[in-house]
Amino acid sequence: MTPSGHGTTYAKFCRSMANCGCFEKFPIVAVAVSGGSDSMALTLLANEWAKSFGGRVIALTVDHGLRKDSKLEIKLVEKWMDALKIKHCKLKWDRGGKTSAIQQEARVARYNLMEKWCSKYSVLHLLLGHTKGDQAETFMMRRAKGSLVNGLAGMSVIVDRIHCQFLRPLLSFSRSELRVFLKSQLQPWIDDPSNHDLQFERVRWRQIITQKIVSEKRILDECYNFGEKRLQLKRETSKAIALLVSLKPQGFCNLDKLGFNSLRVDLKFQVLAKILITIGGLCYAHSTIKIENMIIAMGLGFKKSKTLGRCLIYDSNDRYFFFREQRNLPDPLKVNSGQSVFWDGRFLLKFSYIGDSGILRPLARKDSLIIIKQIKSSKIDRMSLSYLPTLPALYTSEGLYSIPELGFSNALWDSGNAESKIDFLAAIFRPKNSLSGPGFKLINGKNELNNNDIEVPVKHF
Repeated sequence: MTPSGHGTTYAKFCRSMANCGCFEKFPIVAVAVSGGSDSMALTLLANEWAKSFGGRVIALTVDHGLRKDSKLEIKLVEKWMDALKIKHCKLKWDRGGKTSAIQQEARVARYNLMEKWCSKYSVLHLLLGHTKGDQAETFMMRRAKGSLVNGLAGMSVIVDRIHCQFLRPLLSFSRSELRVFLKSQLQPWIDDPSNHDLQFERVRWRQIITQKIVSEKRILDECYNFGEKRLQLKRETSKAIALLVSLKPQGFCNLDKLGFNSLRVDLKFQVLAKILITIGGLCYAHSTIKIENMIIAMGLGFKKSKTLGRCLIYDSNDRYFFFREQRNLPDPLKVNSGQSVFWDGRFLLKFSYIGDSGILRPLARKDSLIIIKQIKSSKIDRMSLSYLPTLPALYTSEGLYSIPELGFSNALWDSGNAESKIDFLAAIFRPKNSLSGPGFKLINGKNELNNNDIEVPVKHF
């Protein structure tokens, strides 16, 4: 493909990539390729864009094993990528017998596999092929489930993951214009039969929108308006969190009671939801009703601790304390030298490149009591037993060896053979979602689709 092959579409794509932020001088980007029309158009456009800056794209295809034809489809994608001289990598999902909510499970697995690949090969950007039709369907699905502002804002152009960024440069494109583009490039695509299966909610909404029972333009305008409200609410929430919340590297926090109870109700909801997903190591906030009920309880005050979203909550004098709950913590895991582990959705752990293997597990309660007696430090307070058993600890055949969050390691007084034992190289409290919350990026305004004559330079470092 050349830019002159379908210049309007390519120019629009370049503007969209500029809206996705900054890239390295010679950009290397991964593209999620299923073989469908959206992902194939994305691959062709991204390939031309990357080459124009001396970079390249790498196609990633995940085999979910959900359909009998999946292997044949992957071979077809592989053939197309070979013809385009694009490196193609196949990733396999082992669903382990999962049968319920299979589309949701497959989606999460697909993202995790691709992010893991990007981390392994130091690729900073992964392009996803979501279109404005997908955005409209997502809005309708979320509205039907009672989503609030954050959900109704739709999908963000940029999503910050732990190891890379997910980018959606096609959110201002329709599926029909992408297919016209593919035909102009003589590029075939695969039609997934599940896209027409009415047992899936997304397909039902797609049919309603396609039949113009509801206006796609009106949906997208409403979604954009919620996006602007989300950005404003995020600014206010970030300010409130900065003023009221104190986050500790051991994975717990406290919240100023008077300041919190004086916030508007919608800000209380946002602040509490962000605390819960951060301390609990969750991907998403708990149900709206449960968070609202917790806000009411916090306003009234409570003597006994409460739990919500894998968090233990204390009402203590002028502050609320939030700890990771001591249940559903990870099972003991054998770790080897040089290994990295993202533990409990909260801690990023790296181990030294020397020594035998060890066992990574939550700090045992009996060892917590010993630690409290041994370490005379301001880090240990009367609530220490609430968070100590939720910390990752390294055990060897001789027992407890290291707890980096407390600066504790038997290597400090090990008799001569400490250098031969595995230990933590790094331990960082880095939850799936930070207190600042995920970033949110809109497309360049409601009229972006008709703004084809404006040249926007692509940004580079």
